[in-house]
Amino acid sequence: MEMLQLEIMRHLAETLSFSATAEMLHITQPAVTYHLKKLEDELGIRLFERSTHSTALTEAGSEFYQYAADICNTALLARHRINAVKKGNAESVHIGAAYGCSPLIPAFLKKISENFKDAQCTVTVMTDQELTASVSTQECDVYMGASTFFHNNKHYNLIERGTSSLKLFLPEAAAERFDMKDWSSLNRLPYLSIPQKNAVIVQTVESIMRNHNFYPSNIIRLNDTSIILEMVSSGTGFAIFGSIFESLSGFSHIRTMEIPDEEATYRICAAIRNNKRSELLTYIAGLIRQENIYRGIINS
Repeated sequence: MEMLQLEIMRHLAETLSFSATAEMLHITQPAVTYHLKKLEDELGIRLFERSTHSTALTEAGSEFYQYAADICNTALLARHRINAVKKGNAESVHIGAAYGCSPLIPAFLKKISENFKDAQCTVTVMTDQELTASVSTQECDVYMGASTFFHNNKHYNLIERGTSSLKLFLPEAAAERFDMKDWSSLNRLPYLSIPQKNAVIVQTVESIMRNHNFYPSNIIRLNDTSIILEMVSSGTGFAIFGSIFESLSGFSHIRTMEIPDEEATYRICAAIRNNKRSELLTYIAGLIRQENIYRGIINS
């Protein structure tokens, strides 16, 4: 079993495209087919069902993908660490954040660069599934996300940051006629959402909409938060985001409204690796505890 085979398995599972996998790994498509067959022969099982029109993971393939992704992530982290060592004694840190916490990253990096000018920082913004897998392999030194990601994890010290809430992000004109007890006025606008990047919040939003007997007939799914906020600002649609996104500047004509539902609140925390001691990590832990870094979070 070779690293290239595992990389092929991982990319093919994520793209279900032999051509896209070959392009990502800078190899030919026949090479992808060859190395995949060698891996399947070694394991004695088919990982993918293939036809002239489609590629799909088998049940065994779905199971093996998790291990392949973990190994590839660990190898990537090892290369990152070695590169940091080769560059000298500069401290390095890898920060992983759920999409819901991504607005915090610029403030963190600004503070770090001001006080640790030689620090080597790697930041990865992840989907919920990616973050869960990353925590299980201890890929990052610091994580930021909902507290549910870190239950019973002995490798990280948790810093509770209180409760965050989901809010309605509405164009000003829509907000003026909106009644929290009757969401029907929103039928004129499409609902803007990020597709499954934050599965916990997506499920919570669906529950909130059921509570209000509101089922959008038009949903626009986008991969970029700033595009969604720009569309809300222009009056093109509405969104439900964590209150933390109110900290983003540059968007006018947006009004946010509290959602009274119990499901609209969730716990935020950070996790710091507990088997690594460094001045940089100590400094980051201090930043995390500063309330002004966490604009948009209601501290308990």
